[in-house]
Amino acid sequence: MALIRPLVLACLRFNINFAARHIPGRFNILADKLSRSQVGEFHDLAPWANVNPFHDSLCLPTQLPVCVPMMLLFIAHLHAAGSAPASVVSTVSAVAYFHKINGLADPSHCFAVTKVLAGVRSLGAVPDVRLPVTLPVLSRLVHALPALFSSRYKCLMLRAMMVLAFKAYLRIGEMVPRSRSMVRGCLHVDDVLISGDLITLSFRRFKHSSIQGPQSCKFRVPTLLVIIYGCAHADFLRVQECQTNACYL
Repeated sequence: MALIRPLVLACLRFNINFAARHIPGRFNILADKLSRSQVGEFHDLAPWANVNPFHDSLCLPTQLPVCVPMMLLFIAHLHAAGSAPASVVSTVSAVAYFHKINGLADPSHCFAVTKVLAGVRSLGAVPDVRLPVTLPVLSRLVHALPALFSSRYKCLMLRAMMVLAFKAYLRIGEMVPRSRSMVRGCLHVDDVLISGDLITLSFRRFKHSSIQGPQSCKFRVPTLLVIIYGCAHADFLRVQECQTNACYL
C-alpha cells in the first residue's frame, strides 16, 4: 500500500492509464475510494488538466490543499471559459476527490463553495448545438458502416444498435457494457422482444435506476422501421461471437 497509493495519485494527477488489483475495503478505510469505478471516472475527468493552467495563468504554483478562495476563483474561471454547469460541478467533484484520497480537507464542502455551485446549477443548461439524428441521417450512417469496418460482425452490430437507439432514445450505457466484466447491467438478448409493430425492451440498469430496479419499455413504430430493425437484429444474432448473454458486446 505504501507504493500503490502514491502511484495511483500520480496517475490521477497526470492522467496516466493505470491498472492494479482491487484492495478489499476491510483492509483499508481508503480502499473503497480507490475502487476501479471511481478511479476510472475521475481519471477521465482529468481535473488537474484544468487546475494547472488556471494556476499558471495567475503565476501561482499548484499546491495542495487548494484553498477556498482559490477554489472560488477556479469555479469562476470555468464558468467564464464557457463550461457547462454540469461540467463545472463534475470538475470540482474530481478535485475534491483528489483531496479526500490524500487525507486533506475538502474545500468543496465550504459554505461559500456550495452556494457558488448552487448558483452555477441555477444558471440553466447550455444550449445543445448538436444536430438531431433524422431518418435520412440514420440511413447515411448505416450505409457508411461497410466503408468504416471490414468486420461484418461489427457492421451488423452497429446497424442494429443505431436503429434501436434511434427509436427508443437509448443511452449508450443502457445498451452496451463498458467492458466484458460489466455485462450484467446492459441490454441482453432476451431483453428485446419484437411482436408486430410493438417492440418491448427490458432494462436491468439505467440512469437513476439504483432504487427502482429493472423496468420495461414498450413502444410502437412504423412497420417499415420494425422490419428494418428486426432484420438488423436477426442478422446480428446469427453472427454474434460473444460468449455472454449481452446483446451488443
